[in-house]
Amino acid sequence: MLPSAYRIRKARPSDFPLLQEVERVAGRLFAEVGLGGITDDDTTSIQDFTECEHEGLLWVAVTANDLPVGFAYVEIVAGQPHLDELDVHPDHGRRGIGAALVETVIDWARANAYTGVTLTTFRDVPWNMPFYARLGFGVVAPSNLTPALRQIVDDETRRGLPPDQRVVMRRDLGTRSETSIRGSCLCGGVRFEIRRAVGPFELCHCNRCRRASGSAFVAGLGVRVEDFRLLCGADLIKTYEAPILERPPAYRVSFCSRCGSPVPDPPTGATWFEIPAGLLDGDPVLRPDKHIFVECKSAWFEIADNLSQLTKQQLVEARRARKSS
Repeated sequence: MLPSAYRIRKARPSDFPLLQEVERVAGRLFAEVGLGGITDDDTTSIQDFTECEHEGLLWVAVTANDLPVGFAYVEIVAGQPHLDELDVHPDHGRRGIGAALVETVIDWARANAYTGVTLTTFRDVPWNMPFYARLGFGVVAPSNLTPALRQIVDDETRRGLPPDQRVVMRRDLGTRSETSIRGSCLCGGVRFEIRRAVGPFELCHCNRCRRASGSAFVAGLGVRVEDFRLLCGADLIKTYEAPILERPPAYRVSFCSRCGSPVPDPPTGATWFEIPAGLLDGDPVLRPDKHIFVECKSAWFEIADNLSQLTKQQLVEARRARKSS
């Protein structure tokens, strides 16, 4: 349990120089176990701290006077959280601060429906692997490393960390449905999950879709509302409704207010809606089945596939026929 003299909060830009000092001083402890010089004065850059804080993946432990004395720095690696750095100032060590920071990360990962948290650490340093093992982390065998985790190990080796003394660990947080597909916005603040996609899978070239996406078309994948679950970020979702040109409903765009990515946001009362397919991490199995509003197509873009190409009028007629059948 974290002593009452400390608390954990999200990091602020004003914390970054102090976090660098915490990291620098904590790194010098490795000299006591024969690893001096490996991590001395090797600190996270202000830019990296800034990006991590912007993504909501940087937590700090502070004193009653709001002085940072420890931090947990997380990255999303191949769709899963990776605890890249955990440091506590030695003057505040052995008080449960490190464990509290780890559990804060674990609680966040669970709340956001992640299935595990990974990290790399020294095998025989008492406050490294043995510490994480007490918190429920297990060693990942080299043969079971994902390509992304193997890349992290290789990068550490190039930086001078001895690979024979390093280990990859993971804390399992349970599994989710194997058939579910997850997705997120650019910053990861809005995350969602779908059980399946039902289609259609349309590539829309209308003027508004092109302007909303800044691209040649929007890839819209049909999903039933009952198959959609927002995991986090409801407070980040904002909407814009363009003026009605012909008849309701208005053209509606939902986006993350932090990074600007389009995000799925089922209209009130809807049973089916389209999600931006580019947000998906996995394979929805379905493939695009047609281009629509092709009369609005950008002059610089040529359709080179064999999918159906429907004008607005043809699309209206096709949908009307489907409803009457």
